[in-house]
Amino acid sequence: MCIDSRTGMPHYWITLYSMTQLRAKGLAVNTITQNFRHLFIILFFLEKHSYEEISLHKRFEQGKFLSSLEIQTLCELCTRSFENIAKSKNISDISSVDLATTANRMRTIRDYLVWLAKSFLSQAKSSSSYSVALEESIAFTAAEFTAKVPKFKKDSLRVHDGLTASQLSLLFSIVDKKSHTNPWKSEFLRARNELIVVWLYQFGLSRGELLNMKISDIDFKSHTFLVLKRPDDKDDPRVNQPLVQTKEKKIQIPKKIVDTTLEYILGHRGIFPESQYHEFLFIAEKSGKPLSLIALNKIFFTIKQSHQDFPHDFSPTVLKRAWSGAVSPFLGDAI
Repeated sequence: MCIDSRTGMPHYWITLYSMTQLRAKGLAVNTITQNFRHLFIILFFLEKHSYEEISLHKRFEQGKFLSSLEIQTLCELCTRSFENIAKSKNISDISSVDLATTANRMRTIRDYLVWLAKSFLSQAKSSSSYSVALEESIAFTAAEFTAKVPKFKKDSLRVHDGLTASQLSLLFSIVDKKSHTNPWKSEFLRARNELIVVWLYQFGLSRGELLNMKISDIDFKSHTFLVLKRPDDKDDPRVNQPLVQTKEKKIQIPKKIVDTTLEYILGHRGIFPESQYHEFLFIAEKSGKPLSLIALNKIFFTIKQSHQDFPHDFSPTVLKRAWSGAVSPFLGDAI
């Protein structure tokens, strides 16, 4: 929910927009939450960034929308770090965000504003004096936003393309549960974290795909597993539920990884009583609950801290980018 701080109640129009335009499309909770963050910018702009609060509905009644200068200012806000916008009086003093974030913000705000104006227009009589003027204003606003959305190549945003062969070899030597350079002390953490790195690299999985994995998704007889979408899974206790964004698929598992996974499930995962109440493959130490996104990121931070040869942005995403379908150092010649 997007809560109005003045009333403590959900913001009416954004809530309606979320239910009819976002939730109705089956978008993931995390995606809707990100849309809310983008829309905070338009709320801030309307309430605080001009000399007086802008009432869009009053403008709609006059057949008006946003001026070209207001759109320009709003687009400029989209380029800045939102956490610092309210603290600074000068936009130019605020740090910038990357082009992808800017583009997503501008598209989200554009779509919301156009929906809001069209919702108002649909309730007006077609013969109303402001109807034609408002229709023209909607078209102008949509076109202005679209023209200002920055264009870029996704590949140009990558800070790092993956890992070199030597970095990959180093990674698997460090996370080897029998290695003296392994940064974790407990047998459980060594076994779990080695398996996490193996699964992420060998199958090119995202964080959501990995943490969404359940034991029942693995067919140990046919040596295959399923990548399934489970939005709003009632069995998932995590507040920030890891989600699968890609298409569902079935993937073959090398025998060595099947054996290592079974060893982890029977010899390590099962020692935590809480793990018996859910099927998620990777769990947190001590609590036995499903592993969180934050905990997964911490694993890679620990690895990065253990050796200076890893890139500064080392993460599950970097490991996914390193994947090329090639055999991992973990498997060697054992396929």
